[in-house]
Amino acid sequence: MKNLTFFLFALISSLMVNAQTQADSIKEAYNKISDLENRITLQDTRIAKLLQQVDEVTKQNLALKKNLNLTPTVATAKAGDIIEYRIIEVTGDPETNTVHMVMIADNISGIDKSIRYPYYQVVDDQGHGYENSLTNQRFIMKVEGESNHLVGHDLQHHPNAPYSIDIYLNDCTPDTQYVKYFSMEITDGPKHHTAVFENLPIKWKKGLS
Repeated sequence: MKNLTFFLFALISSLMVNAQTQADSIKEAYNKISDLENRITLQDTRIAKLLQQVDEVTKQNLALKKNLNLTPTVATAKAGDIIEYRIIEVTGDPETNTVHMVMIADNISGIDKSIRYPYYQVVDDQGHGYENSLTNQRFIMKVEGESNHLVGHDLQHHPNAPYSIDIYLNDCTPDTQYVKYFSMEITDGPKHHTAVFENLPIKWKKGLS
């Protein structure tokens, strides 16, 4: 009788332990599922936020491109099927003898491009060129926030994100009324392209009275 009682007690204890183990396993599995669901929810929230940020940046870039495209264009030139350049302003300051050209560079290739600007040529209607020397920077081409000396350097062009490039011609007197010829050579890896502008009228600012 004692043996039977002991056997029953052991059996009941074993069943209770197994039940407790199963309960713990179920609880652990539930906790893991709950934790996984929380992680998925957090990840979905982060993805939604990133998508919203991408959408906002895309809208901003498209708005910028639209605004730039609405700006009156003085002249347009393409460098192959890669970059379209539009000169939207050519102004002269008689106090500093400086001509400022604003040029929009729009990547029309549809993919990111690393473009180098190794060479340029400028001739005004007086037959003067604008070459740089060690002591005199007569030609400056730059992008605010990206490069203060674009000639000879690379610029990352992204689709739907046009750059505004500032070009300065120094030592240019008010008797110069036109930039007769302006060309830029660009390289896209081993490929070379040239964008050419001709007869760009200069609007000289009125001197201070």
